[in-house]
Amino acid sequence: MKKYLVKLNHPVYINDSDRGEPILCPVYGFLSPYSDVDEELNHYYRVMSHYYVGYLAAMHEWSAGRENSFSVETKEHKHWRDRDGNVHASHDSWMNEICERNREQLGLDYTLYTIDLYGSQGCCPGCGRDGSLIICETVMNKLVEIAEQPQVRPTEPRTIILFNRPIWLSAEILWERPGFCHIYGIIEDKRIDDTVKSNANTYLGYLAMCEEFYLSGITPSGFSTKDGVVWYKGGREYLALEDAIKEEGRICMDKHNLTLYAAELQIPHYDAREGVIDGLIVNQSLYEHLLEGVRNR
Repeated sequence: MKKYLVKLNHPVYINDSDRGEPILCPVYGFLSPYSDVDEELNHYYRVMSHYYVGYLAAMHEWSAGRENSFSVETKEHKHWRDRDGNVHASHDSWMNEICERNREQLGLDYTLYTIDLYGSQGCCPGCGRDGSLIICETVMNKLVEIAEQPQVRPTEPRTIILFNRPIWLSAEILWERPGFCHIYGIIEDKRIDDTVKSNANTYLGYLAMCEEFYLSGITPSGFSTKDGVVWYKGGREYLALEDAIKEEGRICMDKHNLTLYAAELQIPHYDAREGVIDGLIVNQSLYEHLLEGVRNR
């Protein structure tokens, strides 16, 4: 998913407290919407980004006690109230005049980038962002580095198989490591055909059966396992590819209304590197990105 990335030429500091001592939060820039198909809409987004830089300048000066043309209602709803008590909840000419004046006084400028956020995994977005605001200099520098990289050429089309909900599993049965994980789907290098779809349904049934066992301690028909490979029922051992296990997987799929979506898509190399392990999609952001592409096919 692409966004505009706006990097300020110097940080501003915004009061993030409703009462008592001010809590000044640094802002290094922000993310704003971007359209892949509508350039007129992108022009609007760029204009609004320019206005928002002025808004941040005015909020910086208000937080420092130097701007008294307005007051701010609450931390959650930073609507401006003028000296006559009128609330300004969106940009108007009065607000824009204040914003532009403060932006010029601060010498606040910006650089505009286009960035694909699905290339930004691993750059600590959780602690470096507050909504669309970038509040960490390290994160901002990393995002700029990603935005300045040349676009990675996509791979050949791959078969993308996505589940309608993630499967929760012990990582030990998949990769012999502690902890748990979510499986969102499968990436195949083969082209889509009936065999690929059939095998994907069988594998989804197997994952659903494993999930059912780890959540409930037993499957609907009474199968249990120690490793997800050999299953036990009535004193007999069953291997994962036996018909009885395939049927139990189908039962588990039906019980939880599990289905899959399949399509051939081109996906960038970084997506496959960041969000896929052994052909299994384990990253929610990548899943949502691919799901949008699959549904639009």
